[in-house]
Amino acid sequence: MTSLKTEQESLGGTAPDRSDGGWRTLKARLEEVKRGIVEQIANYPPPITACDAQFNYLLEERDKVSEELRGLEVLRGEFGRGEDGSAAQLEAFVSASAFIDG
Repeated sequence: MTSLKTEQESLGGTAPDRSDGGWRTLKARLEEVKRGIVEQIANYPPPITACDAQFNYLLEERDKVSEELRGLEVLRGEFGRGEDGSAAQLEAFVSASAFIDG
């Protein structure tokens, strides 16, 4: 089983593909992190109790990466409508992301 930190570290260092403005690259990175978290949750050893801190942490991380994916889609929609500042917003998104190493 791969640790969440290892998954996150493996995402850093690669520049987004500029041919699509980086959207597909960023989305793929976040989806990869989410898949890894979901896999860890699915393979988590029983018994799972309500006070299992690691399991609860994985659930929280899954929710956070899902929220970032939703936020990325919102920015992509704004970018597609040609709204000013979208490139700067995308850079701010990457900087604020807990899962994408700037």
